Amino acid sequence: MSTNASLQILTATRITLRARLTTSDGEPLFGMEIKFYRSTDKQTWSYIGSSYTNENGEASIATEAYTGEYFKAVFEGTEDYEPSEATAQYTAPAPVIELISETRKIWKTIAILGVIVILLLMDRRR
Repeated sequence: MSTNASLQILTATRITLRARLTTSDGEPLFGMEIKFYRSTDKQTWSYIGSSYTNENGEASIATEAYTGEYFKAVFEGTEDYEPSEATAQYTAPAPVIELISETRKIWKTIAILGVIVILLLMDRRR
């Protein structure tokens, strides 16, 4: 029994990257610039933009993402604080793959052929 499958590839997903910067004691750092980057291979990084940390030490930026892409948040450091960075990989929810079954068409064809066969058999008996 044959079937048909269709697959729809959607555009990038809009996400928000959120980085948190703290001291080694866990105290949030306020007003520090965090730079955000993206990569497909963790070797070559493209700059997305930057944001400054809030009172919770968090900085965020919105961007588009594709499954498997890597993102990096970079704090370049100051006179008082050493540089640090964090990397994460975006994994999108599995896409919905719509399978369009031809089962109904096949059964209709079988039903029509069955009727034809029955009619032919009845016609032969006459």
